[in-house]
Amino acid sequence: SSFNFFNRFIKYARSVQYLSANEQNLSVFKKHPAMVAGYGVSVPGKKKTAFGRTGIKFVYIGRLEIHIKGLDLLLAAIKRSEETLRQNCATLEIYGPDYNGSHKVLAQMIHKLNIADLVRLDNEKMGMDKQ
Repeated sequence: SSFNFFNRFIKYARSVQYLSANEQNLSVFKKHPAMVAGYGVSVPGKKKTAFGRTGIKFVYIGRLEIHIKGLDLLLAAIKRSEETLRQNCATLEIYGPDYNGSHKVLAQMIHKLNIADLVRLDNEKMGMDKQ
């Protein structure tokens, strides 16, 4: 089974890296040396408390690895929900560096699904633009 493979893989690792303390606490590998090293981004202290009535904007910022990051599934969900999204003026903005031609593939997927009015695909954002 995949768990047995994973268990053998962990057994010989020097350490296990967790993305959060919660992930570490939920792990079945309690006795193995471990460290918590997050995603490399900090959660901003600002919290949105007022929302306009002009629509909803969902934003994805990350590598454009279509299958690893589930962007194919995200676009399929947008397609399944397109009527509701349009009624509520909701859009998705995707920002990220190209990964093995993924930008072009994503653009083709968006066009083929006929959701270009709901999904905006752009290059990666850095620094203040990313914030």
